[in-house]
Parts: sequence; structure tokens; C-alpha cells
Amino acid sequence: MNRNHASEANPVRDMLVFLYTFGLVFGAIGAYFGVDTWLFLDKARHANGTVVALKEQMYWQTWPIVAFETVSGTRVKFQSNVPSKPSPRFPIGTRVDVLYEEREPSNARINSFVDMWGLPLCFGGMGLVFLALGTTALILGPRSSSSSGQAARPRSQ
Repeated sequence: MNRNHASEANPVRDMLVFLYTFGLVFGAIGAYFGVDTWLFLDKARHANGTVVALKEQMYWQTWPIVAFETVSGTRVKFQSNVPSKPSPRFPIGTRVDVLYEEREPSNARINSFVDMWGLPLCFGGMGLVFLALGTTALILGPRSSSSSGQAARPRSQ
């Protein structure tokens, strides 16, 4: 048995494996973030917050730092997980709606579509794109030589 023949690279198969693997991984990450957001929203409480500072880092990204008061009167500050660039989405002094966990008020988020659903949609969307590309490559890709050989055979009369 010739082992070299069995281990020959199949670029179409390799591309499909790559596309489907990345699609499934990104889809799983998007699903994880989506479930995490859903569970967070299920137990979150509202509060009025104010952007009190901006944390700037490389590539001109800024993260708002928000202060709010819980229902029990505890003052809390947190940094948003969603940066903006090149200018801040929420300048200092901006009032924002905050969602937080009552048992752990430092686990808080700005109540905006981007802050809540940005990661699930970004990763889930990228996963769908990779899966769609893989499916398109599978459907439109080259056919195997055995199936084309059968189609080219002349019929016997």
C-alpha cells in the first residue's frame, strides 16, 4: 500500500474543514455570549448612571467609566467592556441607563444595544459567514473525477 497517495493534500477538503471549523467556533462563542447576556438580563436591575471618566488605551480606544447607586444605596463604579474609537461614545457627564446584578453590583453594563448584544451578534455573524462560505464551497466546488467520468461515458446501443 502506498502511504504517499493516502496522505496527499486535498485543498478543497482542507478549505472546507477550515471554514466549517471557524464557523462552528465563532458560532459557539457567539452563542456563549448570547446566553450570558440573556441570563444577565434576566436578573439585572436598572439604575441611573453617569460617565465619570474615560480610560484611554492604544489605538485611540476609550472605555467609559460609569458611576451609579444601587437600590440599597451603595455607590459603584465600573468600566464598560465595550470600547469606542476614535471618539468616545459617551463623553464625561453623559447620563446612561445601567443594568447590574443585585448580588454583585460591580457586574454592571451600560444598557445599550451595542453593550448588550454586540459580542453575540459579532461572533455569531462571523460564524454564519464562515459556515455559509463553507457550504457555498461545498456546493459549487469541483466534483470528483469518478462522478465526471461516469457522466462522460458514451451509452452503449
